[in-house]
Amino acid sequence: MNEMLIFIYPTMNPIGGIQEYIYYHVQNALNAGTRVGWIKSKDGEVHDGLKDVMDAPTLWVRDEVNFQELQSYLRENAITKLNIITFAMFDFETAEITKKNITTCPVNTFYFVPHFEGAYYYLEEYFEHDQAAIIQKQLSELYLAMQQNGNLYYFDKKHEQSMHEHYGIPIEKPAEFLVPLAFENLPFDSQKVWNLYHRSRFNILIVSRMFFPHKGFMIGALKAFIRLKPQYGQLELTVVGDGEGMERFKKIVSECPEETSKDIHLIGTVPPRQLYKYYDDANLLISVAGCLLGGARRGILSIPAQHYSYSCDGYGFLPDCVNCSLETRNGISIDTLIKQAIQMSYETYYELCLRTSMCYNKIISENNSKTLMSLENVNSCYTLSNEQIELIEKAKKQREWRIKHHIRSSR
Repeated sequence: MNEMLIFIYPTMNPIGGIQEYIYYHVQNALNAGTRVGWIKSKDGEVHDGLKDVMDAPTLWVRDEVNFQELQSYLRENAITKLNIITFAMFDFETAEITKKNITTCPVNTFYFVPHFEGAYYYLEEYFEHDQAAIIQKQLSELYLAMQQNGNLYYFDKKHEQSMHEHYGIPIEKPAEFLVPLAFENLPFDSQKVWNLYHRSRFNILIVSRMFFPHKGFMIGALKAFIRLKPQYGQLELTVVGDGEGMERFKKIVSECPEETSKDIHLIGTVPPRQLYKYYDDANLLISVAGCLLGGARRGILSIPAQHYSYSCDGYGFLPDCVNCSLETRNGISIDTLIKQAIQMSYETYYELCLRTSMCYNKIISENNSKTLMSLENVNSCYTLSNEQIELIEKAKKQREWRIKHHIRSSR
């Protein structure tokens, strides 16, 4: 069966969670012989660390959708099924309009909800007061129809919970509407755990984009390291990631005593295929969301950190807090948790690493029962109505107006 997968996303630079998700799925699909396309913005770029996949000559890349060209491509390659994946409602609108104009094969469209807050994902927040309430009600009707038709999927149960709180979308069975992952199971490496525990240095790893205050935990973890380093000389801190907050991060490091700063390693952005080197050299991982999953599946002792906070509270050690990878409530002081990790017996350390590996590989196994190409809408003929498209266009214009006038969203 000839099938095609298209991602609609503005840019692959810088590298974030969605870029990494697309990268791995494009790689897997191309390796499987599936035709893959990427529809980007006109100024969309590809980070150097992603070019081995995203610049592949077999990847169909366009700045916008030319329906006649796409229709011809599908016909010439005898495509029998097209799945279009989006990560924002503005792009889902593009997918739906594309679907209306393609007649050569069945087209399934999907919106993978990647966040639990923000006007870009919760469009009523671009509007004020009474108007926002009206828009929110209209969106509730739209999202309910999308969920019932199988257009709506979530990266995490937290995202589904947020859509429920915003729009009353029913909470479904666990994992039923979670997005397919691109990972495979990994065997637990007990020798690696033994080596990490018994070596002389204790390396704390942070992996995340420096996008503050969303990822403010990175600042909190850095300050915790600075506080603890005089007491625990064996500590090292490795930071993988970059972004607009890097200068702020570097300034804090520059103000440290040299005895502390010499053991802080700012790596910058690392291509996804090379991240394993840093995970496998970590005694302890502090992170959130997908970066947490990346280390946990390799059996690394891991602490989920608090979103939208510079204090960097944590929630304990995985897998006992497996549902806290996107948490915002206050937790346990990260200083306390780091001390517990340093002072942990080998038996406890080993057990937590093993259980973390088993837990996350079980999640991956359950999730891998579906793939991006196995997803289908309940009714492949269903598309957004003209009124619903007008609603999204209205939000798009409101967003553009706010950006032009430097006005933040209303909530």
